[in-house]
Amino acid sequence: MLGVNPGKMAGHQKFAEKNNFGFPLVYDDRWQIISEYGVPTFSGLMVSRCVLILDKDMQLRYFNKGMPSTSELIAELEKINASTPL
Repeated sequence: MLGVNPGKMAGHQKFAEKNNFGFPLVYDDRWQIISEYGVPTFSGLMVSRCVLILDKDMQLRYFNKGMPSTSELIAELEKINASTPL
C-alpha cells in the first residue's frame, strides 16, 4: 500500500508523521501516476481525493472518490485476496 499525491514533499512528510502511516507516500509532482489511473481533477489544477486498490499485476480493482471507511477498504482487500491466486 502507498499513498500518492502531487503536493509538496515537505507536506507529505508532515502528513505522514502526523497520521503515523505504516506505508510510504509517493510524490507525483509530474502527475504521471495520477494520469495513468485516471484520477479525477478539478480543472486540471487540483486532484480529487480518492482511493484506488491495485492488484499484484497493477490492475485497478477498486476505485472510490472520497474517503471510504476502513471497514469498506478491508472488505475490498479481502475480496481481492480471495479471488487472486498466489
